[in-house]
Amino acid sequence: MVNTIFELLVNMVEEGTALLFMSVYLGWRYSGTKRVVGYIIATIASIGLITYFNSLFLNEGIYTLLLMLMYFIYALVCLKGDVYSKLFISAFTNSLMSFIAIISIMLFSIFVETEQLYINSGPRYGVIFFSKALLILVCAMLLKFKNSNMKPKMRVNVATAVPFIGILSASGITSIFLKTDLAQEMLFVSFAVLFVNLLIYYIFIKISKDMEEESEAKALLQKYELDKKHAVEVEELYSKTCSIRHDMVNHLETVASLIEKDSAKALEYIESVTKNQISGIRNFVRTGNDTFDAVINSKVALCDKKEIKVQVRVMNHSLDRLKSHEIGIIFGNLFDNAIEACENIAEKRIELDVQIQGARTSIIMKNTIEKSVLGENSELNTTKNDTAIHGFGIKNIKSIVEEYGGMMNFFEEKGFFGCDILI
Repeated sequence: MVNTIFELLVNMVEEGTALLFMSVYLGWRYSGTKRVVGYIIATIASIGLITYFNSLFLNEGIYTLLLMLMYFIYALVCLKGDVYSKLFISAFTNSLMSFIAIISIMLFSIFVETEQLYINSGPRYGVIFFSKALLILVCAMLLKFKNSNMKPKMRVNVATAVPFIGILSASGITSIFLKTDLAQEMLFVSFAVLFVNLLIYYIFIKISKDMEEESEAKALLQKYELDKKHAVEVEELYSKTCSIRHDMVNHLETVASLIEKDSAKALEYIESVTKNQISGIRNFVRTGNDTFDAVINSKVALCDKKEIKVQVRVMNHSLDRLKSHEIGIIFGNLFDNAIEACENIAEKRIELDVQIQGARTSIIMKNTIEKSVLGENSELNTTKNDTAIHGFGIKNIKSIVEEYGGMMNFFEEKGFFGCDILI
């Protein structure tokens, strides 16, 4: 009875870890109660299948395939992603568990008799605890690796590792073949290893390509949202300018008439027009770069509307190295983040400084804050609910900076949060 309970607990830890790894890797399709219920049902079902398979003493290969099928069904019903990704992670998780179990047994067999690892004994309990701890550790490391941005060089290194693993496998198979008479078995294993290496290579290339396409699609979606927002802001600014231009003739005629009768009233009228109409577009920025001027002036107009003080300093020719769309992405996102950060605080101020620094362009954007940003959100992750279209502003800026081989740092000083870019 005690052994049965122990086996169930072990299976619960193993299957819970495996399914949790798959879920975090692909992402849950549902939230709340549905997510929890789906995970619990899948865990119980997998534990039941393992118990049933063990009672039938099935061949290890059939056992693995059936369990992988169960994982795949769970991924199809409860997790995000395309069919290929779900099939891959189901097979990968299953093989990962098998390899970790085999490695654990082989390591322990160096110190104790192999037979003791298959009977109820201290060494068997030890290898079980070790293998489950190793499984949890490996899954955590893989998730951390998956969530990090894999650069092109890293993809090449990972892809290059596949044939090296194949070489090591082939060497091991050859060594076993020379020491035993298992020719047919070793031939089957050799073909299996070759097939696995080819399959891993194909899947790796497929997933890498899908990741690149997904990243490009998200970047385009974010750029579309930014362009749409910018177009509205420019249209509002243009409409206000046209309105003032239309009324200017009437204003001048009124001023001329008042000057003849009462110069004090004329001055009062001029002050009223300046305060109520012209102040809305008083902060024009002119650098000679049409894209930059359009973006900045629309943002400055928005800041005026939100009563945010803005200071912009731009050195001549400091923007010459940047393409139009890069200017839109960098300064549009920097201003949007700064406006959002300081619009609800008492002291509202934004400062932008663009200078030439040697052969590089230095961009420093600062906005006032009332409490530390880096202390509470060091990764600067989006706090908006719809993460599908939000949270890519900083990532897109970083992507441009990396293309130029530049640097991007965040800092806090004297009540300001700042972004320092060198490209």
